[in-house]
Amino acid sequence: MMSKRSVVWSAKLILQHFIRKKLFTRDHSSFFSGAKKCVYISSACYVEGRREESAISNFNPSRVTTQQSPQELLIQNAVSRDEPLTLEEWSSLCEEILVSKGRLKPTTLAAYIMSQCVRTSNLKVGLSLLTYLESTASGPNLATLSAFFKLWHACGGSYEEKEMLSRYDNLRKQYPLLDAATSESAAMALSRTSRWQDAFELLDMIKLTHHPKSAVYTSLAVAAFRNGNNELAHSVMEEIFERDDRRPGPEAYLAWLQHSDPEELLHFIATHGEKPTDEVVCALSEKLEADRGFQANFTTVNKRGICQTCNNQLTPQLPTPTEYKQLQVAMLDRVLLSDDVFLKTSPKEVVHFQDLLKKNRTWDVVIDGLNVAFASGSSSSSSHAKLLFLVVEQFWRQGKKVLVLGRKHMKNWPKRQMESLSNCAQLFLADNLSQDDPLVLLAALHSGLGTKIVSRDLMRTHMFLLKDKELRSIFRRWQYSHQCFFEIKNNGRVVIKEPLPFHPFAQHHHDGSWHLPYEVPGSSPNKRYNHLEVPEHWLCLSKV
Repeated sequence: MMSKRSVVWSAKLILQHFIRKKLFTRDHSSFFSGAKKCVYISSACYVEGRREESAISNFNPSRVTTQQSPQELLIQNAVSRDEPLTLEEWSSLCEEILVSKGRLKPTTLAAYIMSQCVRTSNLKVGLSLLTYLESTASGPNLATLSAFFKLWHACGGSYEEKEMLSRYDNLRKQYPLLDAATSESAAMALSRTSRWQDAFELLDMIKLTHHPKSAVYTSLAVAAFRNGNNELAHSVMEEIFERDDRRPGPEAYLAWLQHSDPEELLHFIATHGEKPTDEVVCALSEKLEADRGFQANFTTVNKRGICQTCNNQLTPQLPTPTEYKQLQVAMLDRVLLSDDVFLKTSPKEVVHFQDLLKKNRTWDVVIDGLNVAFASGSSSSSSHAKLLFLVVEQFWRQGKKVLVLGRKHMKNWPKRQMESLSNCAQLFLADNLSQDDPLVLLAALHSGLGTKIVSRDLMRTHMFLLKDKELRSIFRRWQYSHQCFFEIKNNGRVVIKEPLPFHPFAQHHHDGSWHLPYEVPGSSPNKRYNHLEVPEHWLCLSKV
């Protein structure tokens, strides 16, 4: 059951949805009656779907045993068939599975079988299962329909689309509002049909309670490109980047190349600091060579930013003074003073810190104290203080003015070490419940171009709170030129890693040439890159 608070919250969102869509035009009583019904339906739909999906997800053989159960063997044989099963064969098979050894139950059986059809991309068997379920009294449940929509999308809609659309229409008659998981599956399936625009209603429905996943946006962008609506496709691609955990799939980039301007794609990739896959880059190079007179070479770039093919020098691309001022204002208004930050940093504390800045204080280096200290890997406050001092000392010996941002509990660290730290840097200790990285950004931006920040945090959350893509690009260019990392050697020595002398993302040069970093999936497993590392793979595009 949903809590009272959750129901009220869901009701508010759903009422907003109905008001926006003008789905109720009668008196207020019918409005609230209909909304109340939809809250009940959507909450029941969500609980049922989640319960079934949770049960299905538990059937992972690698988590239980290396041997398949008798139930799983029967299902594997069924979903491996080339031809669909008849109603009689499904009835007999389901009975045999349920009396066999295993953990599948009547409520989870059909959805699990459909999920295995997704795994094997067997649309024939999946459709025959759905037909069988529709002939029974209970019919297919939500989890099974959701898996069927995934199957339809995965198989590219290779059957007549009415097979999917009829199921979708019946589902919407039963459930006017769908839970997020079912909405996502249905939206991706619809994107493969002539009714692809209906998927955008489901996108709005997902947004009521969740953040849509990259796969949904990718499917909708591909559909828009395929149906000649490039403006809508570009808008969907931009919306993907409103959250820091979303990226377009390769399919979206390939659809762009097939239906839209490839040079616009280069600018899009550069603006968002993206590294596409090798599949996308190969298609892009072929398109530009064939249609735009480019010569493409796969190459590398050294640590000085020099292309090993054309010898062009990649540049740092610093923000202009005007852009920097825009970033200062936007970071204060949209990030540091937003409601989200005040949930973790009190307004009084932000004002107090701003008063400190107004005293005309500027620093050469701003350090996120706890972020640095916790890199010691120890739970000892003495180890934390020692590492932080070693980092601060490196800049102090260079004659740099250093500000360390931390929290008040650091006053409990060893007194002698904290005194040594205070002799080398100015300390500002925020409340223990405060979020200190916004203050790091505020201090660095206040100090002007050239002030460095030291933190292992890549600041993606703060960048994506800037809603404007141009502001995000300015932030990225500033960050890549000013953020330092550090490395702890085996002997305990600390080495400061300065920013690269160039920006390691797509660059457009005055002579019309391009340099584009890209990824080769699986070439560097489990390796996470930051902007102090030169990407391994590059595409060099020069005008012939």
